[in-house]
Amino acid sequence: QLCVKVWIATMEDDFLEALVASERIAEWVEAVKGSARATTSAPSGGNFLPVRSALRDFVRSVEESVVYAEEAVLANAGEEIEEALAGCEDGEILDLRRRLSSLLGSHGVKVAEGEVREYELRDQSKTKVKLYEVALTHGVGAKVWRAAEILCEEIALPDWSGLLQGKTVLELGAGCGLCGLYAAHGGAKRVVLTDFEDSLLDNLSKSGEINAGAGIELRGYESPGEGGPW
Repeated sequence: QLCVKVWIATMEDDFLEALVASERIAEWVEAVKGSARATTSAPSGGNFLPVRSALRDFVRSVEESVVYAEEAVLANAGEEIEEALAGCEDGEILDLRRRLSSLLGSHGVKVAEGEVREYELRDQSKTKVKLYEVALTHGVGAKVWRAAEILCEEIALPDWSGLLQGKTVLELGAGCGLCGLYAAHGGAKRVVLTDFEDSLLDNLSKSGEINAGAGIELRGYESPGEGGPW
């Protein structure tokens, strides 16, 4: 129980860090762009100190935190800084730009494509489900939370063993889709995974592809005026 609480707390911390990272990165980018404009227009070449300070904080945060790196990639922060500092010849700023570009580049593919993870559930068959996870900046549905694993394990108990056989299963707010994918592996004849974020639906689509043949459908939420029942 203690391990579960620690794991959930870590996920919550990561999500809160992503929210803070979004704000801080926007501030750093704006500081660089504003200072760069002022420096370019100043007769003496201006003051590079604000740019250096913002870039140092930015680089340090990306080096220390994957969450900051993922948020920066999604926000296209690196491209904005490159554009703002085009033509700048200050040695330290050039070095910081190169370091930041290298760091963000190494995270770019993972952020764009997501990461395949395999979950082995503690049922009698030790069912393995593969799915994609993406950066938490896409929302809480970007990662699998422990609650989803617990639900799958509860459904696998002997008292519920026939619950899924031949049934149609609708998972509302599927996120990464672990529960729905488990239902497909557990004998459901049809599984419909739903969510409302386009990025999460794209992620679910890729998860469905690597679980081909499991009878999985994807649906986005529809408002009452859009022809859907929900």
